[in-house]
Amino acid sequence: MKNFYKFVMLVLILTAGCSQHNNEEQENDTLPINSSQVQPTAEKNIYEGSAVIAERINGPANIRDKANGKIIFTLNDSTLVTATEARDGWHNIGITAESNIKDVNYDTLKAGAKIIVEGKVVGEVMTDIYAPKSSDGKVAWAELTGYTHKDNIYAYSVIENALTEYIRTLKDRNIDGFRPFIKSFAMEDYDVLNPYLMYFNYENWIDDPSPMPRVILVFHEKKLIGVAHSRDLELPDTVKDTLERGFKVMFYKDIPEAVRSDFKKKFNNFITQVD
Repeated sequence: MKNFYKFVMLVLILTAGCSQHNNEEQENDTLPINSSQVQPTAEKNIYEGSAVIAERINGPANIRDKANGKIIFTLNDSTLVTATEARDGWHNIGITAESNIKDVNYDTLKAGAKIIVEGKVVGEVMTDIYAPKSSDGKVAWAELTGYTHKDNIYAYSVIENALTEYIRTLKDRNIDGFRPFIKSFAMEDYDVLNPYLMYFNYENWIDDPSPMPRVILVFHEKKLIGVAHSRDLELPDTVKDTLERGFKVMFYKDIPEAVRSDFKKKFNNFITQVD
């Protein structure tokens, strides 16, 4: 676990340095703020063991209606978002905010409205925006989406980046060494493909309201044999292969062909039946 925290802190330091340079060229998408106000927040979260879970805002940052478009809302540092893969340097991001249940039939958030998640203000609406609301009869929520530059996402919070670096800190591929990573990204376990045990997180809900898995750690006999994934990923000492429904898999070179073939067959049968 100490290795993981060291890696995260190293990435944060490097990211902070890069962001200061890049944001000067990105129309100040990261809002003016004393850097001493940002770093301690991230450090405190990490050392208290808070889960990364998914992409985190490196900010506070502007969120726009399109790449290089109009600013529609802002989000505070370390705010948790869902995010698509970066395209031309920009992520489409989304956040589910609390809403007054009396306003459930109104799909507009007014400029100046605070964006609240779990009772905490995490941002502010800068112009009237369309935001569909939903309700379960007791509480209501609104889905806000927009675009932000890749520099406004902490690199450590992108699971593909984090996994590549984390694996480099390990002496072997035993499952116990991966438990801190699994916990930090809130990965769920799935053991329906015996004798394989899988841990996975989900894709973003912007591209698909019912998202599929994104990164899947595949263990066999308590050892990582490969990683199935939906986005670009590079791991050393692996061989690439394809799976059904657009998934790819990277098997470690020391895994027998019989095991690879067996997993592929079982995974393909499973994933083609998932809605």
